[in-house]
Amino acid sequence: MRLRRSELSTPASSERMIEKAAASSADLVFLDLEDSVSPNEKVGARAKVINALKTLDWGKKTRAVRVNDLETEYAYQDIISIVEEGGEYLDILIVPKVKSARDVWWVDVLLSQIEKRLQRTRRIGLEVLIEEVSSVPPTTAPRRASTPASSATTSIPTPATCGTTRVTRSSLPPARLASLPSMAHTSTSRIPAVIAGSVCARKSWA
Repeated sequence: MRLRRSELSTPASSERMIEKAAASSADLVFLDLEDSVSPNEKVGARAKVINALKTLDWGKKTRAVRVNDLETEYAYQDIISIVEEGGEYLDILIVPKVKSARDVWWVDVLLSQIEKRLQRTRRIGLEVLIEEVSSVPPTTAPRRASTPASSATTSIPTPATCGTTRVTRSSLPPARLASLPSMAHTSTSRIPAVIAGSVCARKSWA
């Protein structure tokens, strides 16, 4: 398990700030292609991310990249370019503004295709950001899912308590997957599914 006591967000458009982030003492650094990068810098920032992942000394840091909103024209190319060209040096893809299980499924399928083609054995982890109350299925009260001792137990927030929910690696029990009919045919060990602010990550990257 990697330490995650501190996390540093860094604009992907600034090479100077990326270099400072790599030299920092943060446990996790995520290079942000989304909110901190203006539209006319999106493409150039993508190339800077790839170069930084490949050339800078990151020490023992967890290296993450936040891609653009999946509903924009930038997201798919963010994923393809960064994973194909710099994926060997990347630990996590952060997916913002996730609205449904299909969003996470789509990213997983795309990543899987790239990893299979390039014969990558170390798979990149996913972290999703649920930023809208409308993305959280209604529930009458908070519940707690039963998971094996080796897995994290994830508390399910109600819409009233849900703000920006950051969800990482936890197992998704089959009973919870069943509450998402569109995902019910998938494997819990492989496909992520968003449910009430929680996600089954596609793999362990530690």
